[in-house]
Amino acid sequence: MARVNVRCWQETYRGLMSDAVLDDPGFLAARERFWTAALTDERYRENRAAVAERDGELIGIAMSGPPLDASPAWTRQLYLLYLYAADHGTGAGRAMCGTVGSPARAARTVMPHASMKTGSPTLTRLGSTVEP
Repeated sequence: MARVNVRCWQETYRGLMSDAVLDDPGFLAARERFWTAALTDERYRENRAAVAERDGELIGIAMSGPPLDASPAWTRQLYLLYLYAADHGTGAGRAMCGTVGSPARAARTVMPHASMKTGSPTLTRLGSTVEP
């Protein structure tokens, strides 16, 4: 997940952020620490995470959680949604967004894999338990 996070930042933010930040040798390790905490630390138990895979390789990540605003008009907030540029338009981003954003959709997601369709990315839901 950390590798996807770093590569997506490099693809998306190159020219908008400093190359020194995007190419920092410690960037991957920092994202690994982030994802380890996000997926294992009890403080983040209400978060939902999903990944998209193609041919067994991760191609996208998404995470949502409780709203950060004091008086939100929504019940979940999308914290991040990253998908390799080459996989834009495949439906993987929409599927991940729907999975982490909707308790009903998450409840229908088969763990560990729910194939979106043959030849397309596979969606995997990680994190909190699937709601009934």
